[in-house]
Formats: sequence, structure tokens, C-alpha cells
Amino acid sequence: SNSQAIQIIHEALDEIKEHEVFNLEIGQKNLVQEKRRKALEGVRRYRKELVEKTKKWSEKWYEALRNKNFDDAQALTESLDRALLEIEVIESFSCQPGLKEDAAKAKQCILGVFAKTRSYVEEVFSKPAEYEAKADCLACMAKINGFTFTDQHLPKFTLYKEKTRDVISHEACAVERFMMESTGGKEVDAKLEALEKARVLDPYTCDEATNRLRPLRSLREKRADEADKLVDDMIQRKDFKGIGSFLKPLCRSKDAIKEQKYEQYMRKIESVVKDFISNARLKQNLMISQGDIVAVADSHDRSCTMSSI
Repeated sequence: SNSQAIQIIHEALDEIKEHEVFNLEIGQKNLVQEKRRKALEGVRRYRKELVEKTKKWSEKWYEALRNKNFDDAQALTESLDRALLEIEVIESFSCQPGLKEDAAKAKQCILGVFAKTRSYVEEVFSKPAEYEAKADCLACMAKINGFTFTDQHLPKFTLYKEKTRDVISHEACAVERFMMESTGGKEVDAKLEALEKARVLDPYTCDEATNRLRPLRSLREKRADEADKLVDDMIQRKDFKGIGSFLKPLCRSKDAIKEQKYEQYMRKIESVVKDFISNARLKQNLMISQGDIVAVADSHDRSCTMSSI
């Protein structure tokens, strides 16, 4: 490798020093000086190339990550891994101070972009949701992990894969708690739809989101059936207190099935109210408006007033 060649050159410089005195005595000063000049020239050229190539590779690597060109990032990670190997070799043997300084500068350039990447990944995984961004991070880590020297400074794919599973599990539990405590179907559906987006992470988590959503969907259907039975029972008992909290989400929904269910409830309420009034002999063939039905459903005070007539 380049670093090994430089090490050989430095060893050769040491040998040249040992021969300088002898060669001066036999009049071969120019020959020794020429060898020394070429050796030092090779070191200077390598120092320049080391700084330039690590700077170029580091910039291209970070740009590839930002543009989600993870195959390019993988190839560049391999190049940066070789550069870190060269730097480690330089750090391990005695050489000119200038070479060690340039090696340190090159290393800092590489570690700088790695640190920015770690910070970005930590920020993404510290926030709830952000499923697309998390998926991009995992796809990237799957490509750039697996190299000897760079792995020491990059986010670990295995670690963040487990963190992703924990995030999905935590958010699924939160949705389940909300479902058990809430009567608002619209809000529950919104949270389920939000969690549905986590399925983009399935390839990295053994289908964690899909597996978590399945029982939640079943629970949602069960809760909806229970709500339907409760509303039917309230209508039959003419107990309209709080029924509006069940009907309003249906009324405002653009879903055809929910609109149909709302109309069915309105017809049932209309029928019950008509029967009530008919039995009370207040008025025959009373025409009840849609507004009257909604008012009855939403207002307990009005229902109580009608019950006292």
C-alpha cells in the first residue's frame, strides 16, 4: 500500500544517513544527496496526495449520502477505509513531523463528515414518526457498514434496527391506549393511518409495523361494533345524552360507508321520536325535519323537555 511504501522510504532515509559519512569520505557526496532528494520528494508528493484525496473522498461521500446515492457512498466508504488504514500505519512508525501532521489533517477531514452523519442519524431517531427519514438512514447504514476502520466511527445498522423496532412498538402501544380511552372514531383512524406509514420500515424490522397494525385494526373493528351496539341501545331507550359524540364523526365523514351508517341512525332516531310523539297523542302525522333529528341527538336538555310533555 502507499503507507507501506512511505514506511520503506523512511527506513531507506535512515540507511542513507548511515552511508552519508562513508560516502563523503570516498567522494560520493552527490550520489547520496540525489538518493536523499528523490526519497524526500516522494514523501512530499505522498503527503499532498493524502490530504487531497481524503478531502475529495470525504466531500463526495457526504454528498452521496445527502442525495441518497447509497451505492456510491458504499464505494467511497471503502476508499475512506483504505485511507484510514494508511493513516494508522503512518501513526505507528517514526517519520517526518510534516507527514504526521498531514495524516492527522486527513484523518480529521474523514472523521468530520462521519461525525455530522452520526449527529443527523441521532436527531432523526430522537423524533417520533419520521418514518421515511428513518428508512433512508437504515438503507444507508446497511450499505456503508462492514468495513474495518470506518465502522468504528459510523452509526451501527444493527443498533439502529433494534431502535426502530422499539420506536414502532412504543408508538403502537400509544395508539392502543388511545383507542381504549377514546370514543372518537375519526381520531383513532387518524392515528392508525399515521402508524400505517411506518410500514416503510418493514424491510429492516421483520415486518414490525405490519405485525403491530394487524391486532390494532382488529381492535378498531371491535370497538366500532361495540359503539354501534351502544348507539342502537341508546336510541331504543330514547337516551340521547352524549349520542352526538358518536354521530358527529359519521356526519362529517366523507367515507361512503360512514355516511350510510349516519343516515341509518338518523332514520332510527326519526322513527323513535315519531313513535314517542304519536303515543303521547300530541300531534298526528308530525313532519320532523333533519335539523330536529340532529337537535334531539345532540341535546340532552331538549330530549328531557320532550319526555316531560
